[in-house]
Amino acid sequence: MTKVDAFERENPSQAGQIDRLLETVRTRIEARLRSIKRPSAGVGITQTPLGSLLVAEGPRGLLMIRYLRPGEGAQAIGVMREKFDPVQDQSVADRVGSEVGRYLRGDQAALRSKIDLALVKSDFHRTALECLCEVPVGALITYGALANQAHAQGAQRAIGNAMGSNILPIYVPCHRVIRSDGFVGNYTGGADRKLKLLRAEGFDKFDSRMRVTKESLFGHRKTLIYCRQDCRAASRANSLNTMIFADPTHARASGLRPCRLCRPE
Repeated sequence: MTKVDAFERENPSQAGQIDRLLETVRTRIEARLRSIKRPSAGVGITQTPLGSLLVAEGPRGLLMIRYLRPGEGAQAIGVMREKFDPVQDQSVADRVGSEVGRYLRGDQAALRSKIDLALVKSDFHRTALECLCEVPVGALITYGALANQAHAQGAQRAIGNAMGSNILPIYVPCHRVIRSDGFVGNYTGGADRKLKLLRAEGFDKFDSRMRVTKESLFGHRKTLIYCRQDCRAASRANSLNTMIFADPTHARASGLRPCRLCRPE
């Protein structure tokens, strides 16, 4: 008989307590190990009409899309390693590349891949990006109006920072955000890519200085009415509740009805 067997035979109650304690410790260690094990994320590079894209997708959807410049791939993957274990998966990149290609050719339903904002670090940035996803195809919103929609009126600069650090461009459409003076403004992929995306969505009302022309329409998020830009009703509306639509078709597709005063048909 071993010493352990002898102890258990002579002290049955204490031995039982030790067994229960060991079982509790084992259960807690296993739970902890499961919690710190990071999920995998498939990573690949695809060539598109917008250039080379680094694409990453986790179990819940797309995590990252990055316009690739020399030396940026390793940095982007480093950001992802904070929460995910990257593994090479070219099929992810090929699928996204195909969706982006079809989108730029006019298939506005092509971007079907789900998104996951797990890598967005700031609650404010996450809120801003979620509000941005509500801006429909064929519409633009100013930095100020997006700040208002995110319940952060006056925070245009912070909204600009959120757009500049958008981890999922194209699918989270920061290309639809413009300056309050109507100019296209900055974009993480450059102004040319921004214009290419907007034109693919049917918004081509820009002059030679890349400013929105007077042909575009104002749509009010509260009244759900769209107007010509020179309409008296539009001039009285709060610009922070306004989006800019390419044409009546896109405005109606977003649930807006035409103004009875200016009849923008």
